Amino acid sequence: MNSTDFVSELHKRSEDKASMAHFRRLFTSNQLKGLSILAGIGIPVSDKVETLPYLAVAYAFAQHGSGTASCNFGRSLSLGVPAGGDSGRPFDKRFDAMVACRSTDILVRTHLIRAVQQLDKDQGINYPLLLEDLKGWNSSVVNRWIEGYYTP
Repeated sequence: MNSTDFVSELHKRSEDKASMAHFRRLFTSNQLKGLSILAGIGIPVSDKVETLPYLAVAYAFAQHGSGTASCNFGRSLSLGVPAGGDSGRPFDKRFDAMVACRSTDILVRTHLIRAVQQLDKDQGINYPLLLEDLKGWNSSVVNRWIEGYYTP
């Protein structure tokens, strides 16, 4: 399933509070119902590596909301994480650790979930691009996120 179709499926379920609650539990031991919803959409949940980017985007969509942005996730974080006053942005170290990840699994499970939780609710996320970035996590994606995050 392509990224745009997947996000369209998420939008169709955005008013279903139960589905959104199940998606918010995708990274807990109580993930079965969320996985079954994703399987019903056509996501191959039996392959953990292939499924992980879809889990991350469904989680982010349920946690953060359906607002969209035209920028990459690095830029969304730059615009949507509160400033730290004179000390700069306290999120900078977390962002640096996030983009240093070589493994999508570590990136998602350790950093991305926390980043989504800290985003201002008014800051949109480009969910199709986030899905594509996670599916193809490599140095080009990292560089785009770094540029989006640190460029004023």
